[in-house]
Amino acid sequence: MKYVSTIIIIALTVIFCISSYLWNPQNKISNLEMRTLATFDMVFHPNIDSIVYRKTFIERLEQSLKDQFVFRNIIVKKLSGLKAKLGNLYDFILNYANFNDKKLKTYQEYKTLKLESFPKQQYTLSKIGDFYRINNTDYLCEAPNPKPYDLQTISYHVSQLNHIQKLYPNIKIYSYLVSSIDMTQWFDSYLGITTPDHLEQIAHALPDNIKVKRLVYKDFEEYKNLFFASDHHLNYKGSLKTYQDIYEMISADFVLSEYKNAIEIWDFTYLLGIKYRGSRAQRLREKYNGWDKFIVFEHNLGNRQTYALNPKTLKETPAILSLFDNYKKGSVCSDIYYDHYIHFYGDAILEDGVHVGDQNYIYIIRNNSKTGHNLLFITDSSGRAIRDVLGTHFDTFVYLDFRIISKIDIDYLINKYKIDIILINGFYDVWTNDKFVFRFSENSYTKEKD
Repeated sequence: MKYVSTIIIIALTVIFCISSYLWNPQNKISNLEMRTLATFDMVFHPNIDSIVYRKTFIERLEQSLKDQFVFRNIIVKKLSGLKAKLGNLYDFILNYANFNDKKLKTYQEYKTLKLESFPKQQYTLSKIGDFYRINNTDYLCEAPNPKPYDLQTISYHVSQLNHIQKLYPNIKIYSYLVSSIDMTQWFDSYLGITTPDHLEQIAHALPDNIKVKRLVYKDFEEYKNLFFASDHHLNYKGSLKTYQDIYEMISADFVLSEYKNAIEIWDFTYLLGIKYRGSRAQRLREKYNGWDKFIVFEHNLGNRQTYALNPKTLKETPAILSLFDNYKKGSVCSDIYYDHYIHFYGDAILEDGVHVGDQNYIYIIRNNSKTGHNLLFITDSSGRAIRDVLGTHFDTFVYLDFRIISKIDIDYLINKYKIDIILINGFYDVWTNDKFVFRFSENSYTKEKD
């Protein structure tokens, strides 16, 4: 009887595999998860350069079964929805606790400031789902956080940069901080709380040899001009301002090629009828009716070669970065909650037509800029929109999403691409989250001692 049950289980597994292969479409990319999927073809024809490559037949079969089973998209959607609800509940409880704890200690105010301060303003917030409407508009934000950051976590990130400086004393490091509106202290009076200047806290933790700057806007009207309403990212005008700020910061120390003005503005909402419902609208769904225009700048990027670097195999593959050409042709996903910002800027198309994302691959741009400088751009998703135009000012430009910095030795990238400038860009996670830390080669600490 024991053997009969085993045979039945094996038979059912085989039937399941065959049905999945024959009747379930083989999806190479999951738009829901924004990653490459393993297919059954890969079981028998493995591609060692693929990000989902597995060494043994059994491992490839197991991965393919996970990625290609019948009704997988429905299950993933259900699980994503459940995860979002649980996340919303957690955020609500945490925010409620923060708003009602009047005894939270803030860090000591600094006598000498490293960052430009925000002008004093006060606005109102009203709760909607996990987020807050600003001044009863469609603009959404997170709850302001009255707790100072954990200095131990920030110090660990700083110590890693110090290690890089000891290995490569000639490298110049910069940090550009994107300021979300919940960090402006513009809601303290309304909420009855006191929030510290979180970004000033990060700036003061950095050594003096790291030049730091943040995005500043004078009031809510200017904020609306720079950010999406339904999304946490900067819009095309805000991205242009960050490019200007960063260019000014680095060009004060290095001779770069001339600043690039946009040659055209593409309004894809007008051209293609796109109503962009960003990350916050995606979580709120029917609770929120707001949306944004999806507009992008186009720059003359000159003659360049672009590649996607697999951090697992260290192989560069020629690739088209961004979906600009697709959008110009009108080839756009029709899902009303499709994340245009993430896919437009973050996707790349390899030479075999496969789409990949910057959370799996590192992007390499080679230019004929003749500046003699090579930049390692470590960033969160806010850096996607300025990647191409900023990259034109360097002979080699390496784009590394901070969520995959632990997938490759940072000293490998510095040595391989002769990096002499490092720019760390984004909101705050890259400094405050201990999950996103550099990986060094085994002999890097030996080199430091030498």
